[in-house]
Amino acid sequence: MTVRLLAAMLMFLANAAVAQDAVSPLADKAGLFEGTIGKAKVLVLIDGDGSRYSYPKAAADIGLTLKDAGATVQFTETLFVGASQEDLAGERKDTITGEWDVSFKGDAVSGKWTSAKTGKSAPIALTRVTGDSADGDAEVRIKQYGEMWLKNVDLNVADTDIKPSQFGSVQVGWVKDSVFGATYPTLLAYPDTGKMAAINTFLSDQHRKAVLDVRECQAGLAFMADAATLNKGEPKDPEYQYALTYATPTVLSMVESGSVFCGGAHPANYVRPILFDLGALADISSNYCGDEGDCAQMNKSGLGTLIALKTPEQRRAFNTLWWDRWNAAAKVVAAKGGEDGDLATECMEGFENEKPLAERTASFSLTPEGLAVTRTDFSSAAAVCNFQDGYNPIVISWADIKPYLAVGQTLLVDEIK
Repeated sequence: MTVRLLAAMLMFLANAAVAQDAVSPLADKAGLFEGTIGKAKVLVLIDGDGSRYSYPKAAADIGLTLKDAGATVQFTETLFVGASQEDLAGERKDTITGEWDVSFKGDAVSGKWTSAKTGKSAPIALTRVTGDSADGDAEVRIKQYGEMWLKNVDLNVADTDIKPSQFGSVQVGWVKDSVFGATYPTLLAYPDTGKMAAINTFLSDQHRKAVLDVRECQAGLAFMADAATLNKGEPKDPEYQYALTYATPTVLSMVESGSVFCGGAHPANYVRPILFDLGALADISSNYCGDEGDCAQMNKSGLGTLIALKTPEQRRAFNTLWWDRWNAAAKVVAAKGGEDGDLATECMEGFENEKPLAERTASFSLTPEGLAVTRTDFSSAAAVCNFQDGYNPIVISWADIKPYLAVGQTLLVDEIK
């Protein structure tokens, strides 16, 4: 979730916290706390401009904007996470939900919460969990805060709306989290039950990251101030989906796609192939080629784990292969004319095609027929080219991939015999 692509993508709240002033009056108080407001349990992150809190299982954070740091510390509580006092004095005034007046003494925080709507108050009592100014930076505390929130979320709710997929001896089903309903694959059948448990633990860890991405994006859109709706139990559906494309006892391939708006000028329409090496329990999705263009890193992870792309010659040959196949497929669609044909022509002749071959990028996934290649270098203005039947993606057969097998290949052996 997490554009989660890219994955992204997307750390509005983390960026706000990282950007805080190093001499913030909260610098010596920063940390992660848990406790109560009245009788309600809360999770609290004190971190300059990134300060916020939430209730367990709540879909959204509530912002804490510093008002004064004298004998006691005063916060304005707002649905607008990361707001300034200037924001709250103007167009964001209606997002104010309360006031905090608290004292910090060692690892304890105590004080009073007052409702902006009713004037009623409740005691605040917090205890530091971790993350003081000496044992972590803002980004670390953001992750710790997310993990603490996740402890209250069930990530293994069976999603019976999606039919399981069978790939030989491997059966893959789907689970979702109990807050957003963000789905993720899980193994239902596998030749080795002990190994299946380890793989599902690995997939669950990946699911944790996806759910946190969804929360950062959906609940962290400060300018939308939609925390009230989210916390009423009406979180927006995740604006992305997974399509499982292939699985064997050694590899699992899926594609994440969606249209996600986590800030910026426009929503981001994207496709992200994901590859997992089930033997090594590793994400090999990265297709980064290195600044020098020799693709040495691709031979250590990513696509280079599956096929040999270590040398410039190997990379040029493979680039030429997929580029020629992609253009040939697009030309077939273009020749048919009509709207689809005109679009295919535009996708082929866009400014991206003026780049050197080594700078033209694609992402890769596996299918029963072979290696699927999806061009990913289209600008946001040409995002429609990311999803086109017939030429994006294309599929290169297993037989045509065989010359690119790495020495000592352990993945895809059966497919490329």
